[in-house]
Amino acid sequence: GDWRLLNDIDSEFGNEMLNIETLATNWRSERNIISFNNSFFKAVCEIEADRIMPDEPQEQQTFITDKNLSAEAAHQLNTYAMALRHAYSDAAQEIPKSKPARGLVRIELLPEEKKEEYDAAAKARTLEYVRSLISQNVKPSDIAILVRFNYEASDIATYFAENAQELSIVSEQAFTLAASPLVMMIISTLRLLRNSKDKQAEVLLLKLYMSYIIGEDIPDGSLLTAENPLETFLPAQVASPEAMEMMHTMPLYELTEHIYRSLSLSKLEGQAPYATAFLDGMKIYMEDNVATIEEFLDYWDSELSNKAIAVGGGESIRVITIHKSKGLEFPFVILVATGGTDEIKDTLGSIMFHKKIGFITEDYDTETVSRNHSFEQYNYKMKMRLEANSETVRLLYVALTRAKEKLYLVGNSKEEKY
Repeated sequence: GDWRLLNDIDSEFGNEMLNIETLATNWRSERNIISFNNSFFKAVCEIEADRIMPDEPQEQQTFITDKNLSAEAAHQLNTYAMALRHAYSDAAQEIPKSKPARGLVRIELLPEEKKEEYDAAAKARTLEYVRSLISQNVKPSDIAILVRFNYEASDIATYFAENAQELSIVSEQAFTLAASPLVMMIISTLRLLRNSKDKQAEVLLLKLYMSYIIGEDIPDGSLLTAENPLETFLPAQVASPEAMEMMHTMPLYELTEHIYRSLSLSKLEGQAPYATAFLDGMKIYMEDNVATIEEFLDYWDSELSNKAIAVGGGESIRVITIHKSKGLEFPFVILVATGGTDEIKDTLGSIMFHKKIGFITEDYDTETVSRNHSFEQYNYKMKMRLEANSETVRLLYVALTRAKEKLYLVGNSKEEKY
């Protein structure tokens, strides 16, 4: 959880209201993985805390002198450093005596300097690890690929779909029904049947149809300025006034099949899993609900659009964000850093604003702080840095404690990150 919520919980509520008990024993992971995590997070917290304020008295005094810190600033930095050390003081996990010395942790830092080159190398190396595990008779469903951001999950899932079609991938962030052009053409047609003046649905349907079925990209301007764009660009079976009137009378499932045939959606390659999942979802909905276009579109918007599907064959490898992996466990975990945005840099942008403090600019940092600078500004900036760094540590803790048997970490040797 959020270290800020739990760090001072004992002093906030008192012993009479709390019974603090750490679940110290890790029964999930193999011995070597537990040992690695214990050593890693102890070192990370100490390193980051020492950056804020060294713990050893003589080093602390030298740090204060070198930075020309006021007593007030030094006290606040020391408070932050102690908070970070305390927050993870009980993070070490005990290892059951019965666990043998098994388990693997492999860290690989790739040398590519340019982001595009590194991202490509990281995805390629991830696929190599997966194929190596599969060759050792590991079940695909026992493998999880963890990333930090949703777009990274989508990138990796797409890479596997294009370069390893023999492998089945499931990702809540990548393979949803709303990501399918086939499904979205059907949904857009249903929206137009519900409201013929829905311009957003009209433009989406026309652009998808022209791009994926006809193979032409039509500018939005041409679509909007045509006298009757639906009848101009779409087949008469779905675009003519007579067809529209007829479709209004059709049962929902038969209507969907009519749209599928009329728009020649069978021409779309790689869309069969989406079509099957969409029709199955519609059937399930119709079993217990009124099968009207209006009601079904409400169900689509609230639930079915986010349905994740497996792409490929057989059991599925999971691609998931660290946040979504909380509480889960996998025998084999590959943690991939694909060059995502540095949260600390985001937090400490070129200009920050606080309603009580005012503007804080980028050139105001720890290297230039002195008694003449605004303590309030410096204090706020350091607090933001602490929170961002602590969030990174928290996410790492979640990610590295998911694995049971083997843990692989792929990162960039050129990045100054953990």
